[in-house]
Amino acid sequence: MRFLAVLIVLTPPLIACAAEADAARVGFVNKVENDAQLVSASGASATAVVGAAVHMKDELRTGATGRMQVTFRDNTCSPLARTPAC
Repeated sequence: MRFLAVLIVLTPPLIACAAEADAARVGFVNKVENDAQLVSASGASATAVVGAAVHMKDELRTGATGRMQVTFRDNTCSPLARTPAC
């Protein structure tokens, strides 16, 4: 019974945190070539990989030969590269 009471008290805040984190997610990386980085709002940098989440205020960077494509929540896609393909 005590476990159930703790579970009932802790579940709503955990659901709210998960919903808030998901709301900040604006899309995901679906293609990567060569050097591409995701830099979070806090300044943490990570190599972009297919499937990586893209959040509001993230910086998306590519090197001289790097390319990446992001699919946003509304299913629009944006290719990113230092030099355009056209």
